[in-house]
Amino acid sequence: MPTFSPASSPPFRERFIYASGNMGKSWVWATFDSVLLYYLSTVLGLPLSVAGHILMLSLLWDGASNLLLSYGADRVNNRHVFRYFLLSGAPLCAASFFLIFYGSNPQVPPQALWVGMLCLLCRTGYTLCDVAHNSMLANMSTTSQGASSVSALRLIFSATGSIGVGLGFKYALASPPEQQLAAFVNVAALGATLYLVMVSQSALLPQSRIRLSDTGVKIGLLSTIRRLFRDKTFQTLCVLASLHAGIITLFYKGLPFLGKTVLLNASWSGDALIYITIGKVAVLVGVQFAVSRLPSLHAVFRLSYAALGLAFVLTAVTMSGLSPALPPLLLLIGGAEAGIGMCLWAMLSTFVHAAAARDGLSLALPFGVFLALLKAANGVGSEIFTSGINLGMAMGCTQTSALIITTIIMPISACLLSFILIKRLRQKDESPAQ
Repeated sequence: MPTFSPASSPPFRERFIYASGNMGKSWVWATFDSVLLYYLSTVLGLPLSVAGHILMLSLLWDGASNLLLSYGADRVNNRHVFRYFLLSGAPLCAASFFLIFYGSNPQVPPQALWVGMLCLLCRTGYTLCDVAHNSMLANMSTTSQGASSVSALRLIFSATGSIGVGLGFKYALASPPEQQLAAFVNVAALGATLYLVMVSQSALLPQSRIRLSDTGVKIGLLSTIRRLFRDKTFQTLCVLASLHAGIITLFYKGLPFLGKTVLLNASWSGDALIYITIGKVAVLVGVQFAVSRLPSLHAVFRLSYAALGLAFVLTAVTMSGLSPALPPLLLLIGGAEAGIGMCLWAMLSTFVHAAAARDGLSLALPFGVFLALLKAANGVGSEIFTSGINLGMAMGCTQTSALIITTIIMPISACLLSFILIKRLRQKDESPAQ
């Protein structure tokens, strides 16, 4: 049986090195989430549906490879497998991410095959690092409070990466048309460098933080997945993560299109992303100082979804005129998303410890299944976004109306469903053996 004995309160230096990897990961993730669809369809000139297919397929591939790599890691009796994943995946992801922008030329039609191949390579490298980095979360702390603290610190670094993408996106879109492609390349170069440096340094952590287990796991893939999904907590966390990925994907992908359509200024989406990220940082910094005083994670979860749903409702009301009330709503969306993300990852980490103690499961596969569903939902969300816009306009809606329905009204419904599902998460004693 795999054994885990991470410290309940790891040194801040180790938490900092580990969490800072999320800055590089966030830059790539936020670019795929908020920027790439607009870049492919508007700057490169690919049809919106083709760009949506590229993103969907790359994210579905990411999700499938998450599952396969995490299962393969569990089957290998090698305590250094996470380090190998980090050191091979980081340069692959960084190089292909840069080439998506540097190797693209809007004067050479069509770019779909080339860009699609680079997106698949980028997501493969990202997955190698993601399986290792996210699985290491369970090696950082054995307690719910410790997991919440590390999760919040990870998300703070994620927020700094998102701010960088927001500033870079604003800079690139505000550039003159003839300089726009070069501006995107500069932003991509910075993001690729950050990813390579910040993610690779996680491999420098002590072996106790990076290791997978003492023994390889010999349980079959389908048997392990069935054992995981027999637990109602894991079932509910996976459904919530999938719904949340869809909510955020629809909203984020709509930001540049809403900016261009309503304000005639697509670079507004950079400001919106920065407001959202400031809201995240404010909440996550507060969590770092008040982690011992937090109510139950279930209560934080419900409050976060209630705030997110309310913010979406008010945003839908004000979006047509972009009233001065919109920036505070974007701050609220960011804060609510931070609370949801912290709860999801903290609950997943404590579940992994419980499953390891109860069923002999290793670290990687539960995280791999979770991430596979999350990324697949993100990819499907990309397809829903493009299909929703095209369908709405085909039915006679204006582009603005189609955007608001797809990017705001649909996520409101998902928020309501998520709020109801949280009730399925039973209140448990917050201990490693729960």
